[in-house]
Formats: sequence, structure tokens, C-alpha cells
Amino acid sequence: MVDNLSLLNYEKTQCVHFTLKHTVHYEAPIGYNINFFSNSISIKFLGVIIENSLSWKVHIDHLLPKLCVAQYSIMTIKTFTCQENLKSIYNSSFHSLMTYGLIYWGNSTHSTHVFRLQERVIRIITKSRPRDSCRQLFKKLGILPLMLQYIISLLLFIVNNKGLFQINSEIHSVHTRDNSFIDHSSI
Repeated sequence: MVDNLSLLNYEKTQCVHFTLKHTVHYEAPIGYNINFFSNSISIKFLGVIIENSLSWKVHIDHLLPKLCVAQYSIMTIKTFTCQENLKSIYNSSFHSLMTYGLIYWGNSTHSTHVFRLQERVIRIITKSRPRDSCRQLFKKLGILPLMLQYIISLLLFIVNNKGLFQINSEIHSVHTRDNSFIDHSSI
């Protein structure tokens, strides 16, 4: 492929065949001329690991050790600094990792592992006991729990990318209450 003077590296290019969770994975050879792409179950794209079943387990399993390192750094420094500094360290190390690509993997059933780790970090910052409820601690620190952060991230994505979505009035001319709402089929 030399149309725009760019070449395709067949050794680095991978093919992912997306399937349902419990279906049999089969390899369909895909290539160009005599070169074929290697089939893969998961692929890393811009720091997000996408697997063929879109369960996001592999990505979350890759993310958890990084979050544990951030948790450990907060835990080791908590005796030397104040809560405001711990919150700043949380935002720079834990929160930034947790929210990257959240609109993709945030609704996964495996995201509960990330939420439990987030609760543990919140307890460390506030010097609370391991079994204390985090509901008031999140409010006190002004930090959103993972699921609320996921919802906010989705809403911000929709607001910032309105042009990607159709409004009901663009699909039909019937004047209804939901005429100015985003069409669900375009999401």
C-alpha cells in the first residue's frame, strides 16, 4: 500500500475478530497480496487493551498493578504529609490512571476491582479504618466514586461531541416531548 507514500508493517499489524463471550473463536486469514496479518485475542491501542469479547478484563488486569503502585506510594507517604497533599498525589497518580479510557471500560463487571482499590486509597488518605463506609469520605474529599466518574465522563463526551449524535427531530418530524433529545440508536 503506497497510495499516500505510507507503508503497512505486516509484522506489527494484528487482526482482532470480535465475538460474543461464549462463542468459538476461529481464525479467518486476512491480508493483502501475499502478506497476512496475525490474529490476536487482544490488542493494545493507545494504551487501552481491547479484547475480542470486549469484557475489558485484560485491560483492568493490566491497570490494577499500576493503581496498586499508586496506592502504595500514598500509603508510604501518609505519615509525612497532610491530607491535602495526599489528595494531590491521589489526583496525579491514581485518578489519572483510573480515568484514562474510562468511557470504554467503566461499565465492565471487572471495574469493581478498581472501585475497591479506590475505596482503599480513600481510606488511606482520610486515615480511616479498613471497614469504614466511604460514602461520606468521598464527599468530604470532593472525589467522585468510579461509577459516578464514569457517568460524568460519558456525559462530557456526549456534550463535547454533539455532532456525532442525531437528535430525534432529525429522524422524524413528529413533535413530541423527546423531540430535542439525542436518538438512542445513534449512541
